[in-house]
Amino acid sequence: ACTGEEQRAAITGHRIRPPEEGYLSRLRSVMEGKRRLKPVYARMWLPPLVAGTTPQWMNGWVFRALLGCYPELVENLLSVRESLFTTRENLRRFPGFHGETVFALQAWDSDGLIQALQRLDGASSDGLVFLSLVEGFEPGRFRQAVLTLTLPVAHFPDAGRRLVEYLRGMYVPCNVRREGEGYRLDLPARARKKRVVFEGSYRARAGLFAARLLIGPKFDLAGFLRSFGGPGRRRPTGVEFSDVAW
Repeated sequence: ACTGEEQRAAITGHRIRPPEEGYLSRLRSVMEGKRRLKPVYARMWLPPLVAGTTPQWMNGWVFRALLGCYPELVENLLSVRESLFTTRENLRRFPGFHGETVFALQAWDSDGLIQALQRLDGASSDGLVFLSLVEGFEPGRFRQAVLTLTLPVAHFPDAGRRLVEYLRGMYVPCNVRREGEGYRLDLPARARKKRVVFEGSYRARAGLFAARLLIGPKFDLAGFLRSFGGPGRRRPTGVEFSDVAW
């Protein structure tokens, strides 16, 4: 299979050299140092391009975009991990999202990372935007967030009625009232205490159902979408988060 003597010699003459003295102790020191590093939590805006991707693909894409926007971080940034909507608890509830979220950024020099991010605050690379640092963040936890949901009526018929039924099934008393061309959720105070949804409105036009919901941590988007039934196939959805609060 070799094309010449040079390739043949490279294979037959290859030797594995043992690491030099002290290598294992240095390796242990590096590994312990990484374990002690504390992540920097940063609010990021993700473009629709990442919607529907796996967490691993999303993390890799954001890592590449950050280095494209902040080339000085090439030797500093170690890992990037989405830490809000793709945690073990939330991943099954909030599929296919884009928009605002929080990433844990781990770097050798956290101060250098923070300085780079703040220096180019608002800069964009491939649609990724750094918004701000987050203090006191606990992965997977949020108090409320705006969910903008877009569903094709052909695949999700009568979505307004189903939304009300879903909320009532979650023991959230809910009615609707007409407001202009759409509807607004009428939620009493005891309903908002459930921390499922605090307010919302929706309308259907041009074959699309569009809702803007201020949701709480107990909202289950995947559960609502499953309530439409039908065959187990992928159906197009638009899921965007914004104004996340802790």
